[in-house]
Order: sequence, then structure tokens, then C-alpha cells
Amino acid sequence: MRCLVTGGSGFIGRHVARRFHEGGHEVLVLDTRWTPGDPFPGEAASVTDEHRLRELFAEWRPDVVA
Repeated sequence: MRCLVTGGSGFIGRHVARRFHEGGHEVLVLDTRWTPGDPFPGEAASVTDEHRLRELFAEWRPDVVA
């Protein structure tokens, strides 16, 4: 399952991403504070950027958004 975790660089989001990952799922983090050194792949973008969200959904096609 492909899981898009919003706010995945924060305390709760990072733990949610880790749980999905430990469960064998693909994780992509979306957070304005995401950096390439973070533990999960992601993108530094905002959930308020509707244009980028549409692109991301079309490119990555997540099954779950958390």
C-alpha cells in the first residue's frame, strides 16, 4: 500500500510514517520542513498547494493519506 503522510517531519507524522513503513508499506512524506536527510522519502511542499497536491496524487497515486 502507498501511504502519503502529511506533516511527516513532525513528531506525530514521523511516528505515523514509521508505523506504515514497519508494516511493509511504501511511505512518502509531505511537509514544508522535509529535507533529503529525513528518514523517509518525501517532498518539501504544503498541503495548501492544491496544484502540487494534484500533481503528486497523479504521479504517486497513494492508497492512503494520513
